[in-house]
Amino acid sequence: ELQGITADLSSMPDQVPTLAALAPFARGVTRIENVGHLRIKESDRLRAMAVGLTRLGVPVEE
Repeated sequence: ELQGITADLSSMPDQVPTLAALAPFARGVTRIENVGHLRIKESDRLRAMAVGLTRLGVPVEE
């Protein structure tokens, strides 16, 4: 059983999509912190992930 966590992924930005994809299956809240720099890449990657998860019915707070 997966448990929600708070994760500082500032030094592991490539892991953000993986954790975001697993989070809906965890019990409790999962917080991904210190990844604001993903908004200023080629595209706003955080927004793109939030939109995709929301379309799947996952509650997301940015």
